[in-house]
Amino acid sequence: MTTIADVARYAGVSVATVSHVMNHTRHVEPETAERVRAAITALRYSPNSVARSLRRGETKTIGLLLPDNSNPFFASVARQIEDAGFLSGYTVILCNSDGNAAKEERYLSVLMAKQIDGLIFAGSSDHARVFARLLPSMPAVLLDREIQSVNVDSVLVDHDHGGYLAGKYLAGLGHEKIGVIGGPRDSSSSPARLRGFARALDEAGLELPASSVVDSDYHFAGGRLAMEQLMAQAPDITAVFACNDLMAMGAVTALRSRGLR
Repeated sequence: MTTIADVARYAGVSVATVSHVMNHTRHVEPETAERVRAAITALRYSPNSVARSLRRGETKTIGLLLPDNSNPFFASVARQIEDAGFLSGYTVILCNSDGNAAKEERYLSVLMAKQIDGLIFAGSSDHARVFARLLPSMPAVLLDREIQSVNVDSVLVDHDHGGYLAGKYLAGLGHEKIGVIGGPRDSSSSPARLRGFARALDEAGLELPASSVVDSDYHFAGGRLAMEQLMAQAPDITAVFACNDLMAMGAVTALRSRGLR
């Protein structure tokens, strides 16, 4: 295996000079730098990234822990994070937890063992315990989540306002009996969306009876089953508010199977 010392001998320079050329840590005369680069190419030298990371105290990697990147929302966010990381010289390691706290804990342990430089984390309902225990000193940002008990930055969606806009839209179309497919009640997003939605209906003088609300799991199959249940217990509804895209797709599939628009 070619070493940095081999490159230095080939180029007729010191190991320190090779290091400065590779890491841009000090000015090296153009001719000398070109000899070093030519030696690297000729010897096909590839530096040991792990060793370099240990020396520098950084790995140029960011951990991204999501519930499910097949969800269109998280898929779009993940792509933007990857693009931004790449432009800044960082590699993004993506992990899917499926909203499972045990899986989150396992992935967080693996990411920490890899000495990632930072973490972007969208956790499950039990994420406060996991996050607080495993990440006391890890630079981190919460994505679409909030932990009141831990001092950490969060990037949030205004779920209440989103639900309110959905309610105003459907009420504005003239619907009076509207069904709701909610997400898990122990999540931070679904209850907020439901509060905003109910507020919009209340302003329009409409009621939202318990029979018109079915909780689900933010997944496609859950949305389909919830729509079936909703049609059984509230057959007079004319519109549905689903609390995320995947459940909405499942609901549409259930409706189409019955020949409904």
